[in-house]
Amino acid sequence: MYIIEGIFHSGSTYTKEFADKIGVSSSTLTFIKKGRQYPSFSVTYRIGEKLDMDVREIWIKE
Repeated sequence: MYIIEGIFHSGSTYTKEFADKIGVSSSTLTFIKKGRQYPSFSVTYRIGEKLDMDVREIWIKE
């Protein structure tokens, strides 16, 4: 399990709102959260910026 999975609230409007903020669809963000899709560097960077986290902290596998 990646830390990013625990950051988001599955099934909430927060997922769509956050996806809009980083410029991806909510389905893409869901795939990223579940580890079914890996984001590009630019999407990874935007996720880190919006969460105010270093990208290395987000993708650590627990």
